[in-house]
Amino acid sequence: MENKSSNKELAKEHGLSLYIETKGLKILFDVGESKKFWKNAEKLGLNLEEVNYLILSHGHKDHGGGLSYFLK
Repeated sequence: MENKSSNKELAKEHGLSLYIETKGLKILFDVGESKKFWKNAEKLGLNLEEVNYLILSHGHKDHGGGLSYFLK
């Protein structure tokens, strides 16, 4: 999730959410402002229920507003 996307199929919004896979770990860095990060993950074939770690960089809504959707 980012302000811009070259993929017209993916939602965009003011905010940030990055999915990272490394050394067998699945990490979600921030969760954007809404549940759009979850919808984008589904479109990309990513199962966010398999995330090992969630990192919230700071408490602003555009980085943590989607937290309640992730926790559901």
